[in-house]
Amino acid sequence: MMLNFIPADLSHTVSLTGYVKGNKDQEIFALVDYDTYEVKTGSVPDEIKPLQ
Repeated sequence: MMLNFIPADLSHTVSLTGYVKGNKDQEIFALVDYDTYEVKTGSVPDEIKPLQ
């Protein structure tokens, strides 16, 4: 399955934003390449430990 959100010549990324469940002050952000599913950049609150 292939999803395209905008013309391919402009970008191949999608921006996802949200928050920590139960705390709308702790925002989470990810920029994902929808061709490779690679996370290009992201941010999470400092209190959250990275997955290993």
